[in-house]
Amino acid sequence: MSQIPQRHFFLKSAIISLLACGVVLNAPSAQAGASLSVEEDALAIKAQLVFQEECRRDEFSGAMLIAQGSNVVAEGVCGEASKRYHVPNKIDTKFNIASIGKMFTAVAIAQLAEAGKLTFDDKINKYIDSSWLPAKVTERITIGQLLAHSDGLTEFMTMERAHQSSRALYRELDDLKPMLQGIKPEFEPGTRYYYANTGYVLLGVIVQKLSGQNYYDYVRQHIYQVAGMNGTDSYALDEPVENLAMGYMKMPGGIRESTFEGVMRGFSFGCGYSTVRDLLHFTQALQDGRLIKPATLKTLWQNHSPEETQKHGGYGYGFELSNSKMGPVVGHSGGFPGVSGNVNIYTNSGYVVIALSNYWHAAPVAESIERVLSIRNISQ
Repeated sequence: MSQIPQRHFFLKSAIISLLACGVVLNAPSAQAGASLSVEEDALAIKAQLVFQEECRRDEFSGAMLIAQGSNVVAEGVCGEASKRYHVPNKIDTKFNIASIGKMFTAVAIAQLAEAGKLTFDDKINKYIDSSWLPAKVTERITIGQLLAHSDGLTEFMTMERAHQSSRALYRELDDLKPMLQGIKPEFEPGTRYYYANTGYVLLGVIVQKLSGQNYYDYVRQHIYQVAGMNGTDSYALDEPVENLAMGYMKMPGGIRESTFEGVMRGFSFGCGYSTVRDLLHFTQALQDGRLIKPATLKTLWQNHSPEETQKHGGYGYGFELSNSKMGPVVGHSGGFPGVSGNVNIYTNSGYVVIALSNYWHAAPVAESIERVLSIRNISQ
């Protein structure tokens, strides 16, 4: 895979100001290629100033990246991966991406569909046995409904279920089986949208059954390796993984580490780790046909939400859908206490905005950068 060209332009005065706030902006690569245009220079500076302000107010800790096509227009990082040991975040720091990982599971299912091993209309009782859910439940639900969060299944990660035993026991998909017992659709599948993690556990089980591989092995081989995502995996928190950011959340008594709020390891519903550059690699491999065919990608990016929820932007198969002044946006957000992130692909302009944070709310950075991009886009 070719390297992503690093194209940056930073005014000297802007660099000094940003460094004073603890913000690191990467210098241009010696092999950066063509310089940015005047308009792109201005865009980079405006986006970086937005990022600087969020970091200065300590509302953001993490990394951001803006690219158009394969060209990185701007990237930056601020905050600490570990406040306990004062380890700074870096551009290649691995952040917990929460539900952003649902895109990987959706792509894995799409690959199996392209291989002729399933269809999106298949009832899941073909692949999910009664040790997970009874047939009277699984025979009512399709794979497509799991992907689109219209299966009606309630959330398995409730406080009551999550505290039934030590989370250290949950490392493989099969370990989650007791937590799904008794779950059933709260409404007729296919009639409503209800976001929950339960369906994506079952999608991971389907990946394992049809591929003959452990879920983690499958996505490493067929997604991460193909896309060149060398810093992405479902790392366990008790493994000595280098360059891993701890999450932090605001509490009445001050900022607290959120290590004990999440899961021990990522699963098919998310909570793995990645970097902003790896996620850019993913968006590129997704769009250039290395992961799935263009026609299949179109299906994933189609709105599959029931009509009553489409006015809110809708949901595809593993991808959130929305509209902006720049046109359609696809991607996914993620978050839980101390962790947040956004991957936004602007399909009309080719821009990609990625923000990963080990704080509670990354969305303002992504939204502010979108406003900067939309002003430029409208003015052209």
